[in-house]
Amino acid sequence: MRQRINHSMVTTGIPSIFLVFSVFCLVILSLLSVGSARTDLQTSLNSLSQAGAYYDAGTCASAQVRDAALYLRNLLAATEDESVYFLQAEQYFVSLPQAISEKGPDQSAAALYHATNTMWDPTDRTATLEIPYTDKLTLVVTLQVLFAASPEDPCLTLTDWYTRPDRSWEPQPQHNLFQAGDEGIQVYGGE
Repeated sequence: MRQRINHSMVTTGIPSIFLVFSVFCLVILSLLSVGSARTDLQTSLNSLSQAGAYYDAGTCASAQVRDAALYLRNLLAATEDESVYFLQAEQYFVSLPQAISEKGPDQSAAALYHATNTMWDPTDRTATLEIPYTDKLTLVVTLQVLFAASPEDPCLTLTDWYTRPDRSWEPQPQHNLFQAGDEGIQVYGGE
């Protein structure tokens, strides 16, 4: 006689294993998604704080440019001699960080002014304002001071407005991956 084989064990075991494996895969994927979401959130928060700091530094720089233009316009009205004008403009820009820090922290843009570094170049007659807004980035604004012939002419022009990183990346020479040769660039793993 033929023996009857019970197939209920096979039909119940394989779907259970697939179900456990599927749940395990879903749990792993959800944990990876949560980790990725946390990383994206941290990146977004860093980007938001850096953008806010940049706009604060830009507000500070704009206020300094506005104040410098007003000072130069008044100075131009008060003096006729070009050499005296540029000498007093130089004194204004050299003393700018100290004068601004004395305004006090009660003014919104003045809170950032105290960190401003100002340089004057007498040959080009340019003033460079440096406003660090993070520990790694500095807003650099370069202004050229002009001796205007009439009150309608500009007394300064904005020549540069850019962000400069405070730290530079130096490549490691012992980890050179490319070697130029007669056949072109070849990738290699060392010397």
